[in-house]
Amino acid sequence: MAKLETGQQLIGGICLVVALLHVTNADDTVSFNLSAESNEDYGFDASSDNVFGAEDEMSHIIKDNGMLQLVLHELAVNLIEKLQSEESTQLHERQVQIIQDDILDFYNKILDHPALNNDRIVFAQRKPNFRRILPPSVIKAEEEKSKRSKRSAHLKEICSSVSNWKELDSGMTRTQNEVRLLEDQFFYVTECTNPSAKCENISPLFSSKCWEKSSWNIAYVWSTSTKRYIWDWIAVSTCCSCAAAKEN
Repeated sequence: MAKLETGQQLIGGICLVVALLHVTNADDTVSFNLSAESNEDYGFDASSDNVFGAEDEMSHIIKDNGMLQLVLHELAVNLIEKLQSEESTQLHERQVQIIQDDILDFYNKILDHPALNNDRIVFAQRKPNFRRILPPSVIKAEEEKSKRSKRSAHLKEICSSVSNWKELDSGMTRTQNEVRLLEDQFFYVTECTNPSAKCENISPLFSSKCWEKSSWNIAYVWSTSTKRYIWDWIAVSTCCSCAAAKEN
């Protein structure tokens, strides 16, 4: 039993590393990135020379042609051989099968993980360059906004906002618990330029103010109950709206 637990602990470390690979699916292309550096021990090595810097694009772009499954198979075999070479971690046949099956299952978990399919979060040692790295969903929204502006030139913005990549160190979960985030997680946020300010171009018959609206975004957070980092949803500001009410 102790041997099995040792093997599973090692697999757990690998799971964390793979889970922090930044994957973006676009035209069957998968982008992988792992980059962070901290003095705190998170239980895995997140150091890398490939980070989102001032002049960097996505660090690695590879074609998802299915060969990743074979790469994972080789990694599983190498890990099993490494464990078998250590007298203290000799594995039974069932333990070998568990390790191999778990690693091969990484492929589907990578493609389906909500963090890896979210274009509004980046795990990086430095803040992503705002002009060079924009979420595809944001680019599409900006294109639609531009089209609407051309069709309706008389439309004016009533609550000014600013968007940028922002590193968050804490967040509020869906259960209203404030949690601490793993370092080096950047989120694409949209905030009001003047929160609580009166909306512009609103009839004087209405009282109004600008306020920020949030959306749920996946994040790697510290769990006080499990004493380790887990995935959870936190509120991230993604819009600046106008709230108005008719004056009495």
